[in-house]
Amino acid sequence: MRFPEASWPGTRLARCARWLGLDRNPLRRRTDRIEAGIRLGTVVLVLVALPLLLIAVAHLSTRTSQQQARAQQTADRQVTAVLLQGAPAAATAHDPYSAVQMTAVAARWQPPGQQPRLGEVLAPAGAPAGSTETIWIDPSGGVTSAPDTGLVDAAVAVALVNTCLGVSLVLLLANLLARGALHRRRMSDWDAAWQATGPLWSGRR
Repeated sequence: MRFPEASWPGTRLARCARWLGLDRNPLRRRTDRIEAGIRLGTVVLVLVALPLLLIAVAHLSTRTSQQQARAQQTADRQVTAVLLQGAPAAATAHDPYSAVQMTAVAARWQPPGQQPRLGEVLAPAGAPAGSTETIWIDPSGGVTSAPDTGLVDAAVAVALVNTCLGVSLVLLLANLLARGALHRRRMSDWDAAWQATGPLWSGRR
């Protein structure tokens, strides 16, 4: 039983070396060597430089996001709100990250250094009047959302995806432009070679 030549490991390795310009082919023209060098440089960038860039982007994004989260936690603070009425048994708000169903209830809380505030807060469905809930407030004393603990992970993921897309687009455009320029140069060289050698054997002037 004969196996296709393309399936031989040695053949694949030879084709890969030829594609990267590592086969030392004496017939390879200058434009061919440049094009092979661009391929090799692209492979090195993808396998070596891109992972290092992603690590640097992840580190920078993590540090920036952590600074923003700490700034939000410094500006906002937690206080205790007292429910002024019992919470309805039917939930009006759904937290996808918790099995506890929440509902909006009138409550009172005391911002530090400010007058007591009245408003609606989220409390577990069925919570009795007079019970307390811990809420987050902004510097003005108004109710705000809790700091997003997943902000750092989300920011890092977005930064990594954008970096991969950006680098891929730059490499693709650079390769297309370089191949187009090399193709025009190759056609120009062929035309010049034909002008020089064609008349010698064709008899045309």
